[in-house]
Amino acid sequence: MLAFLETGGWTEAHLDGSADPATVPRPDLVLYLGLQHEVQMTIECKRLLEPSATARLYVTDGLYRFLHGRYATDSGCATMIGFLLDRDPARAQGQINDVIEELLDKDQILRPASPLGTLESIYRSEHPSEQIVATHFLLDIRKRKPSLGPARPVARRARRRRGVRTR
Repeated sequence: MLAFLETGGWTEAHLDGSADPATVPRPDLVLYLGLQHEVQMTIECKRLLEPSATARLYVTDGLYRFLHGRYATDSGCATMIGFLLDRDPARAQGQINDVIEELLDKDQILRPASPLGTLESIYRSEHPSEQIVATHFLLDIRKRKPSLGPARPVARRARRRRGVRTR
């Protein structure tokens, strides 16, 4: 498996300077699976945090990238990850569904999907005119503690090598 962060879909026009580099599609993560990397899984991530990162942006700046062909799908499968910073998955699903009903169609809303281990906030949306099925992981990270950088034992070993005593 190979993983690339914000890979970009550079075209000849971008490379020769005739297209604006700002228009290069840049999904958040692309996984290449299989012995010959024959399966590509493109993942778009969005934060949900009012007032700036809304359910509307999740749809228009996230899901639409798959539906309008800006991001590649593997056999019509798209993957979205929503990082929920101020709401639970049920509320986020309801807000996203309100936007989908307004902008797309009520038949394309997020519906619960089978859990993956202990992760239960997984949803699917079907978009028949684009022949795309999207899987949505709505991850409630409100109670996660922020990362404090490198693990402490690494820093302690470095100080020991410099002759600084620790504990």
